Amino acid sequence: RRGIAERSGACDQDGKRGKQWTAATIRFRGRDVAFISIYLQPHTGGLGADNLSKLEQVIGYIGSLKIQYIIVGDWNCEPTQLDQESHILRFLKAKVITPSNVAWTCNQGSGRMIDYMIASPGISHCISITADLEGPWTPHMGLIIKLNMNPISIMGRQHRSPVQIPICPGPDRVPWQEHMDQAEGEQLQDQWHPV
Repeated sequence: RRGIAERSGACDQDGKRGKQWTAATIRFRGRDVAFISIYLQPHTGGLGADNLSKLEQVIGYIGSLKIQYIIVGDWNCEPTQLDQESHILRFLKAKVITPSNVAWTCNQGSGRMIDYMIASPGISHCISITADLEGPWTPHMGLIIKLNMNPISIMGRQHRSPVQIPICPGPDRVPWQEHMDQAEGEQLQDQWHPV
């Protein structure tokens, strides 16, 4: 958890958190990556002003960080529509990454690819994404994202146990059980040798 710095979405006019998107920055060896989760409202006939406002907030957030990023979510539009109406892919020079094991992620109607991610070009080659075919999120499919990146290592002191010291019953350094065995042996000898 020490490597994660949480961020909420940019504030709206009332000073509250960004609506329906959140972000966290995770430190990897050699780079930090912003992970952003977003939900766009479904609209007929376009993305809608509220969704464009969310995208502007996310773009501003990414621009302020100047680090690699991954944006994943329920976009409620296919990648071509997202880029045609918001130009987010061209503006961020981002790459769309869709699940490799399915043609659609929402089974309403004829099926559409509306759950996917966009990533910065510097890390898009390190990412693989598949749909969770057994997930409970109907009518959508959950996404399984794998990053082929090493996390940052945190150096610290590690307590090492000392060499085990034998427990001694007294100054002669003989364990108690040996005293018991010796006493038992003496009793046996006493039984066989008359006095």
